[in-house]
Amino acid sequence: MLMHFLNFSALLADQSVTMSEDEASGLVALIIGLGLTAIVFAIFHYVLLAIANWKMFTKCDEAGWKAWIPVYRLYVSFKLAWEKGSTMFWVYFGTTVAYVIVNSLSSGQEGGAIIFVIIMLALLVAQLVVYIMFLMRQAHSYNKGTGCGILALFFPHIMALYYGFAETCVYQGPQE
Repeated sequence: MLMHFLNFSALLADQSVTMSEDEASGLVALIIGLGLTAIVFAIFHYVLLAIANWKMFTKCDEAGWKAWIPVYRLYVSFKLAWEKGSTMFWVYFGTTVAYVIVNSLSSGQEGGAIIFVIIMLALLVAQLVVYIMFLMRQAHSYNKGTGCGILALFFPHIMALYYGFAETCVYQGPQE
């Protein structure tokens, strides 16, 4: 069924590709099944991350319910890991909003699009630098070294579980 739908030789030869009603309903069922699987995975991922952050927050004597609100969770994490956490969170958040705005402005532009690409790249680099600095401070605030901060760059959710559930991760307070 799927091979018939993806028959590239027919598409390249400008021939029409037709499907039977059974093939079309099978394709629709496949798409719905994949969509539902993605939704279930996203909910599982969100709950697991909220539980990990709940444990991290309670180690810091912070209310655990704050882990369930996504942007607020990031704000609290910045404050707990970094002395300048509030300010740096707003820098991080501001670069994200600016990126979205510049990206939406550039969507219809043909001439001068290179300037939009340069601005978006600069915003992404600034955001990445702030995020890496946050991860390093977060690792140090849980009494771990730079290696854990680097691991958190590639495996942030696993490291959140580690910081939350490992007894060796003791909160030391915000870092400079």
